[in-house]
Formats: sequence, structure tokens, C-alpha cells
Amino acid sequence: MMKKRYLLAVSVATVVCACLGACGNSSEIEETQQAAENAGDEEAVTIVSLNINNNLDKESEQRDKIHQIIMDETGVDLQLVMIPSDQLATQANLMLAGKEQLDIIPCIGMTDAQNLKNSGAVRMITQEELDQYPYLRDSFPKESWDAVRMGDEYLGIPFVGAQTIPALVAVRNDWVDQLGETMPETLEEYEALLKQFKESDLDGNGQDDTIPLIADTVDELEQAFLPFFTQTGAYWYFDEEEQLLKPYEMDEGYPEFLETMRRWIDEGYLFDQIATTSKQDKLSYVAQNKVGSTAGTWTRFLYSGIEVLAQTYPDIRYEFVTPKGSDHAANKYTSSQFAKGVTLITSTCEHPEKALEYLNYQCSPEGQTITTYGIEGENYTVDPETGKYQIISDSPTDWTTAQYYILYNLHEGFGEWRTDLWPLDTYTYNLMNEMNEELKAMDTVTPPDSITPYDVSKYEAQRSMNDLATLLSEAKGKIFAGTMSVDEWPNVMEQWKEIGGNQLIQDKTTQFLENQNSSK
Repeated sequence: MMKKRYLLAVSVATVVCACLGACGNSSEIEETQQAAENAGDEEAVTIVSLNINNNLDKESEQRDKIHQIIMDETGVDLQLVMIPSDQLATQANLMLAGKEQLDIIPCIGMTDAQNLKNSGAVRMITQEELDQYPYLRDSFPKESWDAVRMGDEYLGIPFVGAQTIPALVAVRNDWVDQLGETMPETLEEYEALLKQFKESDLDGNGQDDTIPLIADTVDELEQAFLPFFTQTGAYWYFDEEEQLLKPYEMDEGYPEFLETMRRWIDEGYLFDQIATTSKQDKLSYVAQNKVGSTAGTWTRFLYSGIEVLAQTYPDIRYEFVTPKGSDHAANKYTSSQFAKGVTLITSTCEHPEKALEYLNYQCSPEGQTITTYGIEGENYTVDPETGKYQIISDSPTDWTTAQYYILYNLHEGFGEWRTDLWPLDTYTYNLMNEMNEELKAMDTVTPPDSITPYDVSKYEAQRSMNDLATLLSEAKGKIFAGTMSVDEWPNVMEQWKEIGGNQLIQDKTTQFLENQNSSK
């Protein structure tokens, strides 16, 4: 089901962009402020956007007040269409096909965005237009804009996460201290630590229920560990000798990764029910003091996991480690694509300038604060000594108790003016600020095609892509389940190449090289 409300629409990801751009010059900012002042004299323009975050839509007086402030400041009144998170592309296509008003499609995947563009449903953004909205332009780095550039125009506004490192390995600090050990620096040391976690009953409950290592999905396990086995982690690499892009599953280090994970499962080090256990159950294992190490996105096990455990163990930290593998491997974490998705303005939008004006406003200091935290003194207070925001509720350190939180922030940006990414004074956000600084200081390797905006519709292998993905996914599942030997992996990749993989390699390589040449 979908639900419509006559208020400002939003689609907020749980992670936000931490890449910083340069602020616009003073004349540009003054023009933006003047435009906001003039907006109050105009009749509000209705803009419709999709929204996948039902849990943020709390009916409250605070929400309605904020909506009115935004309308007064921008002259934009967005109606939101509430939908489940897995129906963004489907609902967009249905509304466009039915000729319903739809002006903004927020944070959609790049492949779906390309398909919409090829069907004529997207209004591209020119550099001249973008320069009229300096807060929006400067909220994302040049590399992210390049990743959504097609010719002389932009597909939309780039969406990236708070961290460009897709996944990491983390180890529980107090358990390492209990063992009298130090944080591991190599895979061998890391495996030895997993063995001790398994054998030492560090939670002290007398039961054999410790999980040395857990991950939410096989994909995240790959993203976290492959940098220590392959050249570019879980991303395609460029074969210099053959001048071809190739999937990471063809990297010489990938079979070693599979063999290692299979051994860890057999030894009881790696949780063996990754595919069949719910995310919430995995979080509960962390909260219940059972997990020694995690592999996943930087906040994967924080919400409802580590933050719950910290109520009993306040000094707990899962510290990030970089366990060096073979000399062939990158041995540093891989940065992900500079644009994980994109926010689109549709070609049927009658007032694209107002859609962009709102997006620009919510990236400004005033707009970002209002759309994220609401009204000071009514929804939150500011500690005069620390500058931290405190929610006005019975549980001021629990952001879920706020009358209003981040509902109207459609596509959050991070300009240089933002010095404290998460100013809410809660355990979770204070820890995120600390972790973010650690991660920004890490040395990373960037995949060769990180700014290539692939157009899948031009692939000759397009019809084979589902079969190709299914083949690899099923083979990996069998290896993790113990029903297929790692020795069979070369045969799997030969089959992959035969059913369309070779053509996909050619398709991606062609667009990659074309993009490289056009960028010179």
C-alpha cells in the first residue's frame, strides 16, 4: 500500500554523505538567501516526491510547524508518497506510466536511474543550473558529481554514504584485553584471535555460545575481507596486460578467500547461518554479549546492537582493524563508488527550478538544521558548553523518542560549514563522530571504474545479467553451505564467461575506457 500526505516529502538513508565540498562564495550565498526571502511572497508550488521512510512520518504539532516554516522559506509544498523501501523503482515507473504527478525520485540506484533516463523520464541538470544552487553543488565532492555526469549534463544529485568504505572488520576491544593480546595486524593474527574467542568463554556464562565472527550478508563479508585477498576488494579490477575490466571473482586471490571463509566456518569461527538468520537476530547476538568480531558497514551492528550492549558495558568498542594478507592483495580498505545512487528530477516536473531550490535550501545551514532537527527550544535544546543537541523528551539520548527527526531532509548534503556531522548528544551519534574521524584517516584504494556512469541499456550482455548474477550467488551459497568444493570455482567462472560473462567484460570495458578518454 502507499499513503499520501500533504506535506514535505523525504527519503532519508540511514547513512549520510561524509564527503565534504567547498563552500560557495559570498555573492552566491547572498543570492540564495535573497531567493529564500522572496519565496514567502509567492504562492506555494506543489512538488510530489516518493518517500521510503515510513517510520519517520510521526503525526505531531512539531512536524506541521516545520512544514510551514519550510514552505514559507522556499515557496515549495511537497506532497509525499509513502512506499516500502523495496518499491522505489516500481512505484516511480507506475506513477510515471499512469501520468500521475511525480517530480522527485530520491536516492534511486544508478541502474534504475539509467533506465528511467533512457525511457525519457529524467530531466537532466546543466552545469549552469547547478551553479545557481551553491549549497547543493558544494555539498558533494567533484568525484561524486563526475560519477553522475553524462556528457555535459548531470543525471541528478549524487547520493553517497557517510563513509566511502563499504565495509570493515572490527574487533571487540575488551575481549582482546582480557586475553592479554593486541589488535591483529595480519590475517594470521586475526585467525588466531578468532580461535581464542571460540575457546575462552569471554562472556563468562559457561556456555559454548560465543560467535567469534559475524556478518549480516555474504556481500558485506566480501566487502570487508576481500581487500586483504584481492587487488581492489569486492570491485572489478583492470587487467593491464589484457586491457580489460574483470570481476573480482576472477582475481587470483578470490579462491583463497573462499577457502579461508570455508575453513573458518568448519572451525566454528565464522557464523554459519548468515543467509538464513534475520538481521535483527544478528544484532541481538551482539547486544547479548556473544560476538567477538564483526564484518559489515561501519554502522551495521551499532544500532540495536552495540548501543544496547554498551548499556551494560559502557567502555565497549569494536575497533576497526586492517589484517594484512598476501602481497598480491590491496591490504587497505577499498573506497566504494562515489555515487551509490542519485536523486532525479523527472521530465514531467513543471517547476524543476523549485525542486532544485528546495534541495538547495535543505543543504544550507538553516535548512539542514530545520529539516533534520526541527525547532530549537521545541524539539531540541543546545548545550551552551558543548554545542551538542539534546532531544526534548523523557529519553533525551534516544533519537527515536523525538517528536520530529530528519523527516523533511530529502537528500542530505555535507558542505564544509558542517563541522560536527552528528550533533545530537546520544551514545550512538557521539560514537559515530569518533569513528568517522578514524575512517577518514584510513588509507584506501579506489576501484578503477569508481566514476564511470555505466549505461546498462547499451550492454549486449544485458539479457544475461540476471543469469550471471544468479550463477555466482548460488555457487557462493553452496560453498558457504559446504555442498560445493572451492576447487570447483575455476569451473564456475568458466561457465560464467560462456553464458555471457565474456560479453559483459567487453561491455563494461568499452564504457570504462570511453569515460576515461572523455575525462582527459
